[in-house]
Amino acid sequence: MCVRVLQGYVRSIIEQKLDVLVPISHQPRDLVTDIIAEASIKFPEFASCVRKRIRTFLKSYRRSRKLKDPVPTTNGIGGRVSESSRGLNRMSLVSTVNSL
Repeated sequence: MCVRVLQGYVRSIIEQKLDVLVPISHQPRDLVTDIIAEASIKFPEFASCVRKRIRTFLKSYRRSRKLKDPVPTTNGIGGRVSESSRGLNRMSLVSTVNSL
């Protein structure tokens, strides 16, 4: 069997059973164990690397999600600023300038 078939199988099972935005260490152990057992039965030649495939998939999913949806940050403070509060700050700045 090919590794690509294993990857596709693991991907489909993970998307059904796990929260893909959470690392493997924070997933319910019983669900991870069930996925490992199912994949080990279906792909016995890759039984030793199933957990690594799960971990790799979760990491790459979060990384790709982070690259797609970057979170704006403030100027050097490190806190996150939402778009709505940015708009309010711009509006208050404009009203302050106009009142001068």
